[in-house]
Amino acid sequence: MAEKSKSEFGTCEKVWEITETMQTIENARALDRSKIDVLFNGARPYTKEEEEKHQIQINVNWGMGMRIMQDANRQLNGALLHSGTLFTATLEQGRLDKRDEWSAEFTQLIHKPLQRGRSGKKQHYVIRSRNASICMHGIGALLWTNGFRWNPRFIPLEDLLIPTDTYCDLSNLRFFAVNFYLTPGELIEMTQGKQVQKGWNMDMVNGLLEENKSIFTEASTSTWNSQPEAQQEIYKQNQGYYYSDAVPKIKLRYFYYQEIDNPGRWYRHVILREAIGKVDTKKFLYDGSDNSFSDNIDQILNVQYGDTSLVPPLKYHSVRGLGVPLFSPVETLNRLQCEFIQHVFEQLKMYFRIQDPADRDRLKQVVLQQYGFIPEGLNIVPREQRHQIDGKLVEAAMNQMRQITQENSSSFVQNTDSGTGKEMTAFEAKARLNQANTMVSGMLAQIYAQETLDYEELVRRFCKK
Repeated sequence: MAEKSKSEFGTCEKVWEITETMQTIENARALDRSKIDVLFNGARPYTKEEEEKHQIQINVNWGMGMRIMQDANRQLNGALLHSGTLFTATLEQGRLDKRDEWSAEFTQLIHKPLQRGRSGKKQHYVIRSRNASICMHGIGALLWTNGFRWNPRFIPLEDLLIPTDTYCDLSNLRFFAVNFYLTPGELIEMTQGKQVQKGWNMDMVNGLLEENKSIFTEASTSTWNSQPEAQQEIYKQNQGYYYSDAVPKIKLRYFYYQEIDNPGRWYRHVILREAIGKVDTKKFLYDGSDNSFSDNIDQILNVQYGDTSLVPPLKYHSVRGLGVPLFSPVETLNRLQCEFIQHVFEQLKMYFRIQDPADRDRLKQVVLQQYGFIPEGLNIVPREQRHQIDGKLVEAAMNQMRQITQENSSSFVQNTDSGTGKEMTAFEAKARLNQANTMVSGMLAQIYAQETLDYEELVRRFCKK
């Protein structure tokens, strides 16, 4: 039990002010990320307004960026989600003659919940979500919401509020916030029971549940506030419904902070992001100033980077994933391909030249068949007199865009084809393959080093009684 913290974050108003400022800045960053997400999810390159204004007939996302991103995800998932041994836990204390035996047994036992059953499935998709975020935006974050459960929770970047100028190693991070969206069932599980942490404002909790009382039956609401035992029975009987999409979500914000006078220890507050009925946002929903939440940041947050920033010191918000360098060439290549295909369709059309306006109606009377005829005053426009594009120039532009995308993705995706169409010698092919393998291996080595921190925290939590 730690001494009650005396922090500048001791009031709900101060926490609200700080987190709202971070949220405003993060919303601006999220707009840029959303453009990347839309493009790689298959959105068309031209808007409806551009289609009408420029009479665009071919508006297709050809999926080049999506294929590259899928390849990157497959490589990362293959490296971190294979069915073999993910890591080896080695005992550093205990009997010398038993350390090797116990290490092997512990390693085998810890992989069962990690890779099998319901917990293994949950962990699998948590890591897949994180890896997808790493490939797209360069950052993937996992959060442990309490001090004892081993399985972390994936946090989307738009819900993770990190102060500006935070270093990649989080060494200068003193506070951060996370947005949560809980169903009434999750709120009940978090705030009620014998092992629930002290600090929850039960008046606010009950007020939130009362505001959402439409999810309960009339028979149950009459005893909801008066009989605590009945509350638990109602919850058990309707547990599945309270967790479903049919019930409204409660928007919360977890705020984690570190004390200056007590370095190392972290504390947590929970605030309501928006007022619900009579329940306002002026008080803490959870006040964690009486108990420290963890001893260090690694027990709360694990951040994995796919490609760090290039300008030292390396900072969290300067990290760029695969989506940033690929956005412009992929967007350009989509538009080039659309223009090229539209020109091909135009070349398939037959154009006629008329002598005067009176000849316009003759086109409707002409039957173009094997032995048809064209009347006087109506002539087919030959190919030589129609607009022609420079095919070599278009091909060169497309190959250049393809080469740029492949070079920018080479750290994630192994690809030996430059897109130029030039036949390579055996020596060139071997050299490019070795270069691609070296870049991918370097990227994975960096990720493995960061993944070790995640495994260390998992082992620590498994070892707790």
